[in-house]
Amino acid sequence: MANLVSHCLTTSDAHLVTRPEPTRSVGGGGLCDLFLGTYVPTGQKLAMKRAKLSMQTTHEVATTIRRFGREADTWSNLTHDHILPFYGIMEISNEIYLVSPWMEYGDLSRFLTSRLEFLKYKGDLRHRDKNPRKIAYRRFKESDAVHGIASGLAYLHMQNIVYGDLKALNVLLTEELMPRICDFGLSKFKDGQNATSCTMQGAGSWRWMSPEVMDGGSKTFESDIYAFGMIVVEVLSGFVPLPDLFQVRFIRAIMKGQRPPCEPASRLGQDFTRLWKIASACWVSDPSKRPAADHIVDFIEGAVPIILPASGRRKVSGMIKGFQGLWTGSRDFASD
Repeated sequence: MANLVSHCLTTSDAHLVTRPEPTRSVGGGGLCDLFLGTYVPTGQKLAMKRAKLSMQTTHEVATTIRRFGREADTWSNLTHDHILPFYGIMEISNEIYLVSPWMEYGDLSRFLTSRLEFLKYKGDLRHRDKNPRKIAYRRFKESDAVHGIASGLAYLHMQNIVYGDLKALNVLLTEELMPRICDFGLSKFKDGQNATSCTMQGAGSWRWMSPEVMDGGSKTFESDIYAFGMIVVEVLSGFVPLPDLFQVRFIRAIMKGQRPPCEPASRLGQDFTRLWKIASACWVSDPSKRPAADHIVDFIEGAVPIILPASGRRKVSGMIKGFQGLWTGSRDFASD
C-alpha cells in the first residue's frame, strides 16, 4: 500500500489498473457508480468511483467533470488516519474515475446492521468463530469508532472544511476496524461554495440534518456536529435515528424538539453513558450550544471532564488567558 500511496495515480498509469467491468457496479448514487479495481503491480484492491456521463448533454458532462474535479481537489489535500486516502483521478476509455483504497468491511452503516443481526442470534460476543467478519463483529468497539470519526471531523474543521453529509453510510472501515470518512462531494470551505456529489446534494440524508438546515439554513461546522450526534446513535443502537418515522413525520418531530430515545446501556456500561452524553450535547437545537469536534475528542480521551458548547469553551478559554497575566505558576494552568 505504501508504494501506491506515494505514487499518485494519473491517466498515464491506466495500464497499471485493471479495467472495471461496466456491468458490475458495486455501489453508487445519482451521479456516480462505484467499481472494484486492482492495482496490477501489487494486487491491491481499489475503489473506483466513476462519474455517470452517458445520457448527458455536452453541458451536463462538462458540469459533472467540474464537480468531480472539485471533489478531487478537496480530497487530494487531506491527510489523516480517519480520512479515506485519495490515490488519484484517472481517465480510462473516456470515463473519469476517482481512485481510493478498497475497504473490505464496507461502510459503517451496513456493518452495524449486520453486526446487530449477529448479536441477535449469537448473543455472546466471546463466542469463538473463525469467520473473519464474525471476528470483526466481536472486535468492534463502539467507543473506538466514535473517537475515530470525531478525530476525522475535527481534522476537517481544522482545515476550515464543512463536511456537509456526515452519516454512517459515508464512513468506511479498514481491516483493523479503523473508521475513515469518505465522499467529499458535498464538502465546502467555510463560507465557500458548495460542491455537488453523487449523493445529489444530500438526498436521503434528512435523518442527519440539523433543524436549522431543515429550515433552509446553510451547512456549517455546527450542523456537522449535529450529524455526528446522530452517528453516535447509529453506533450505539445499530439503527438509523428514529427508524420508525418516515421523512415528513421525522422532520416534523425533529423541528418540535424530539430526539432519539435513550437505548438500554446493555453491555457497554460506562462507555454507553459517556457516548450518550456526547450525542445529547451534539443535537441541541441551538447551534451555538453544540460542542466543537476537537473538544469531543478531548472528552472521549478523558482530557476534559465535561462537554462544553463551542461558545462556552471560547469564553472559558478567554477567562483563562485573562488570568494568565496574573498567574506566576505553571503555564499548564492556561492550557485549553
